[in-house]
Amino acid sequence: MLARFDAWLAQVQDATRDAAFASGDRAIAIGFVLRQAREADAGITASELAEMLVLAARSIRRGLDLDDDETQRLFGLDPGSTLDALRAVPITQWPLLTVERVIILMENVTLAATLLSNVERGCAWFRKPNSASITAGRSALAVMLEEQDGVRKVRDYLRSEVWG
Repeated sequence: MLARFDAWLAQVQDATRDAAFASGDRAIAIGFVLRQAREADAGITASELAEMLVLAARSIRRGLDLDDDETQRLFGLDPGSTLDALRAVPITQWPLLTVERVIILMENVTLAATLLSNVERGCAWFRKPNSASITAGRSALAVMLEEQDGVRKVRDYLRSEVWG
């Protein structure tokens, strides 16, 4: 992952987090975040990384006003599992889907907040039915919950709206 990021870094002139995410390449975007984390704290542990992801997921849960069922489905958690229960599990044993979903949902919330110029409006947008081509009159949250690739579909839509 860092090798791909390093190759990208050598090719771009403005290596910002936004540029890394705009590349559309997950390895580049995560590589950028990982490199920044290591620059800030070279000794960051796997448990600290897990704690950061749990905190991000809990913030998303609050912002989108998710109930327990929506939380489990949206984050790819096993039935009956909770975000807080992940704290007791080494990140290397987390479901890959959960790690991926937290990262994509962080981006989705950030993009919606950027598009609507406000975090609260951005979070509210996910629950409102809308006429975007991807939603067919449903809410973005419904798309993310009901479609297997819904989280990515919403991300791609938001990217196109924000970045053109």
